[in-house]
Amino acid sequence: MDNNATADSKRLQRPGFGLPICSQPDGETFPSAVLGWGPDPVTERESGMLAVMDALTDKPDWQRKVFDDAVVARWRSEAVYEPPPLRSWSHVTHTTRQGFNDAMFDFCIAELRDKAAIYASKRFVRVLDTGAAVAKSDVLVPDSLRQELVRAVAELLEDGVPEAKKDWHPRSDEKVLDLVHPSLFPLVYGRSRILGDGRTLGLDDCLAEAGCGETVPREWIEVVWGSENKVCRYWNRPLWSNHFQWLPCEVAFTEEGKTRIVSYVNNLHPVRQRALYPLIERVMDAAMPLWEEVLGYTAEHHEAQSYLRVALDDPYYTYHDIAHELSLGWDPDEDDEDDEDDEDDRDNEGDEEDEDGESNEDVEDDQEYDNEDDEDDGNEADEPKDRKLTRLEKMDSVRTIILPSPKPYDEDNSKHTSKEFKVDLRQKFASEGLQVIVKLANIHLTPEKPTYRGGSWHVEGMQNEWICATAIYYYDCDNMTDSYLGFRQGVDTEYITEKQEWQFDWGGLEYIYGFRQEQPSIQDVGHVLTKQGRLVAFPNVFQHRVEPFSLQDRSKPGHRKILALFLVDPHQRIISTANVPPQRHDWWAEEVANGRVGELPVELTEMITMNVDDWPMGMEEAKDLREELMIERTATEAKFDDQVFEKLNFCEH
Repeated sequence: MDNNATADSKRLQRPGFGLPICSQPDGETFPSAVLGWGPDPVTERESGMLAVMDALTDKPDWQRKVFDDAVVARWRSEAVYEPPPLRSWSHVTHTTRQGFNDAMFDFCIAELRDKAAIYASKRFVRVLDTGAAVAKSDVLVPDSLRQELVRAVAELLEDGVPEAKKDWHPRSDEKVLDLVHPSLFPLVYGRSRILGDGRTLGLDDCLAEAGCGETVPREWIEVVWGSENKVCRYWNRPLWSNHFQWLPCEVAFTEEGKTRIVSYVNNLHPVRQRALYPLIERVMDAAMPLWEEVLGYTAEHHEAQSYLRVALDDPYYTYHDIAHELSLGWDPDEDDEDDEDDEDDRDNEGDEEDEDGESNEDVEDDQEYDNEDDEDDGNEADEPKDRKLTRLEKMDSVRTIILPSPKPYDEDNSKHTSKEFKVDLRQKFASEGLQVIVKLANIHLTPEKPTYRGGSWHVEGMQNEWICATAIYYYDCDNMTDSYLGFRQGVDTEYITEKQEWQFDWGGLEYIYGFRQEQPSIQDVGHVLTKQGRLVAFPNVFQHRVEPFSLQDRSKPGHRKILALFLVDPHQRIISTANVPPQRHDWWAEEVANGRVGELPVELTEMITMNVDDWPMGMEEAKDLREELMIERTATEAKFDDQVFEKLNFCEH
């Protein structure tokens, strides 16, 4: 009994093996888009300020030029412009442009001067920093390392690969070439084998263990209650998978604080392609301070009120003289007893145009769009709401939005900009190390296929992969137009729903914040330029997507090559390549042929490798499973907004 107890105590315990797939540690975890992330929203004007600061930090030598008054004056002339004449909200003006005034520009320059001082020591800059932040650097990965990576990838993964064996990503129209991708040969519940006895694999002994171990069981995702497993609820179970899990490699820290990969990178051969491992480690070293910055910043703002540069003032309308007279005897929240007058007003308004030349028919069309869900059943209960909306349209003709502006940049703003938000991953997880999922992929465009249409909005991975942050290094770009990575996040809209002056009076708030009634409460944060040599890191609270780009010179081909590193939340360790022996049949067959899996006659070796082409897992099966994995994740992306983000409803109170 004692021996059994000892053996049981050594059994591997990871989510999906010995623990429920959706289990969560009792202690701290990094914020997740799935698990309650929702900072305060920012105004469209603040979004404009974020875009200007990001664009200015793309300029060469920006950290010096921001202190040059002559250069700043030129930047001011490029950035500042007047807002359009706003007699009302966006459904009337049909514009989202809100102007960029001197107060906004002055604030941006003051903030960038603080960030320039930080950049001098850190050599990266934080941008799009609202509730969460993105970090970017063009210098932390030296160009010498970039060139080494280009040569090694070409030699080990690209050159000499027959066209028929190139792994074009499914449904990419042969534009996206997967070199190392975690969706190929992932952990497959009910199929993959694992060392359940607690033994771990290193780089030098993993191939000999190919095909060994016990099968990972496939379990139903339970609805788990209680303090020990508190995240799996019926509403977000689809965001976990009981089919697949990407496999991270294990990463240790050396005495000098550098990273060292200590288990195989899935789909990167630990012997033949070993030369790539130290190059990936060096990029990981460069990514570490960016990860620490964005994770620290996000964790700091998880429970606290978001940092807002532009707050919405009260009131946010200015009323014309006639509005005062109207307000003496009319409250838009009260029912109008004279329905016939309303109907006459509607008939008359349909033949008129407002001062800006926009027909009121356009206004009604937009209003119908907003209320199409309410009109589906034709219920008479909707009539009071329709009448109130018509009254608010009248009120909009006698009031103008006051667009918010930032207050002058002060000491509190400076303290926030300069504050150290870092979480020290090296110190905090010195003994356990980290888990990182690695991807290498290229986008190839040709004169026949000159355009990449962009990707879909998504958070990285399924929740049972516990990805907390991503770093992407753009190491080789040729003959491409500017390419951007877009970001958006779910926000808590309770603050702004309390700002409407009357019930149903949400039009101005939609305009100021860029929301639409009855749409998911998701807000675009901005986008970051992704150019050759740039390293970008961001937390997994953001949804992100690759924006469209194309060939610069359409007469010749071009490419964009990336190394992506997905950091698993180190508070929650998952099944890794230290636990799952290599699954690739070609790796195993090579070991058999080389006599490293026992001494066998040549004829028997050939017979074995030819007749067991699915052991441990064949390429055909792996690609079929990848299709299943992609279908599952595409379905999850489609459900994500409804599963995680509440629809914005200005009428709840």
